[in-house]
Amino acid sequence: MMFWVIAAALGLACCAVLALAFLRAPARLAGSNDEQRGDVAIYKAQLTELDRDLEAGAISEEEAEAARAELGRELLRNRDRAPDAAAPGRASKAIGIAMIPLVLVIAGVTYAVIGSPETPDLPISERPEVRQRAELLAAVSQAEQRLVQTPDDVRGWQVLGPIYMRLERYEDAANAFAKVLSLTEPTADMETNLAEALMFADEGRASADVLTLLRSAASRDPDHARSRFYLAGEATRTGQFDEAIALWQQVLDKSPADAPWLEIARAGLAFAEQQKTAGSAAPPLVDAPPGLAEDIAGLEAEDRQAAIRSMVEGLTERLASDGGTPQEWARLIRSRMVLGEPDLAREALDNGLEALDDQQDRDQLLALAEEIGLASDDQTPPAPEQEQ
Repeated sequence: MMFWVIAAALGLACCAVLALAFLRAPARLAGSNDEQRGDVAIYKAQLTELDRDLEAGAISEEEAEAARAELGRELLRNRDRAPDAAAPGRASKAIGIAMIPLVLVIAGVTYAVIGSPETPDLPISERPEVRQRAELLAAVSQAEQRLVQTPDDVRGWQVLGPIYMRLERYEDAANAFAKVLSLTEPTADMETNLAEALMFADEGRASADVLTLLRSAASRDPDHARSRFYLAGEATRTGQFDEAIALWQQVLDKSPADAPWLEIARAGLAFAEQQKTAGSAAPPLVDAPPGLAEDIAGLEAEDRQAAIRSMVEGLTERLASDGGTPQEWARLIRSRMVLGEPDLAREALDNGLEALDDQQDRDQLLALAEEIGLASDDQTPPAPEQEQ
């Protein structure tokens, strides 16, 4: 009932506004006193112009009299037409005002017939997008239950892997893709799928296992662009610009015209070429403070190298005094290697292994050392003694 009360109030308000507009409109139609005064002013101006022409000899007295008579008749005709011109305005006003309630009645009847004002909102659980996701999750649950009974069902794992990626369940996706690889002959796509899932699960980082999978995929299929795309990105990130340029070019050459990564590949190639031309042999600047990378990139090669070395030295001092995360120690180790300082990189590795308390964190640094070919003086440092 409340709906109809509100609808009626709004409809009446709209009708009042429209009726007011119609009532005010005739005051500005033809036949008004303002228009009559305007006609007289024009008549007087034309008479003045005739007198000037007569004095200048442009017309004769007879022609002037004839013109004055014609202007007078025209003024009378305009005054005679004024009431007739106003009549259609009054008729239009009456018709318009009469139509306003009629339109309101038609709209109300139409809605009463085909509308559903009492229909409640659709519950969230029944909305199409929510229902589709619920159905997808139910299907995934059923597939998982079947795979518990038949873990060697390759087709089941192949279906679940992409669905897990869509649901952002990256660890489950990695497990599914690994199952596929273990149950069938590996392909470049399968290995890249697993590498993608592992990277997404690790917040975009490319571990040694990921790089091994990507290199295997690239060597398995010489025309495989997707694996090369990730390898090119990692080479660019670590400052290996010669390798990055070659890989980006391969990605562009081997990708279909509608590949979603083409724009990124072009930008990556341009960046790698720019850094190579500038003579940059520096570690990646993606971890630098906002704005620092752009500032350093604008320096001359020698000044840029000095600025980067200063940044690395600052990181070294901070980690030595305050300690840091495994990622920060890894960044320092990579930076030293890219700067051509393997002894200092090995020293950073040893210091990181000694500073980190958690064995899993130390294992990450050891895996990095193995990846980049760096041996530590102490590969299995004992865990720090706990204070009594």
